[in-house]
Amino acid sequence: MKGMLAALWTLLTQFFLALIGQPVPGQSRSERARNLRQTQRAQAETQPAGARSALRAVLREGFYALIGQPAPEARSAASRRKPRS
Repeated sequence: MKGMLAALWTLLTQFFLALIGQPVPGQSRSERARNLRQTQRAQAETQPAGARSALRAVLREGFYALIGQPAPEARSAASRRKPRS
């Protein structure tokens, strides 16, 4: 019963917004496509590393620990871009 009332409320809300000409809340098609691309890119970046790259990462972290320096954090492409003026 509760689910049915929620669905009815959603239907009435959408109908009212359409009646007064307001946009439906939520993401547009372009926003959904952009979010999907970002999700796919993030999943591609988090693929498991090979043995060689894992060994390099362990050795690099060990070296930084040996010399007492914090490991530099990887920066994303967005953080490397110049800010818009």
